[in-house]
Amino acid sequence: MEIHSGDYLKIKVQIAGRWYPLKIRRTEEQIVHQAVKIIEENITTLERNYDVASKQDLLAMCALQLANKLLTAEKKQLEETQKLEYQLSEIYSMLESGVQDVPSA
Repeated sequence: MEIHSGDYLKIKVQIAGRWYPLKIRRTEEQIVHQAVKIIEENITTLERNYDVASKQDLLAMCALQLANKLLTAEKKQLEETQKLEYQLSEIYSMLESGVQDVPSA
């Protein structure tokens, strides 16, 4: 797939009081802004619940929480995929045995 420079957008996002310039695909702009919002909400929650003065510590704790959520979601998705694959295998086996039981004309 060929990517043209017009497919990209330069934006600035603020995280923990600092501005970061980003070059992203235009199609990802909404997702990036949602991600920034999630990070900012997590930092605010951590600031309220813990006596942490360092933004770096807050960002590290936020990263740990988000990575944990991601890994948990990936594990759940893998388990669901394996369950569906097993169920499909069972259905396929039942169909195969049903086709073998059909008398030929």
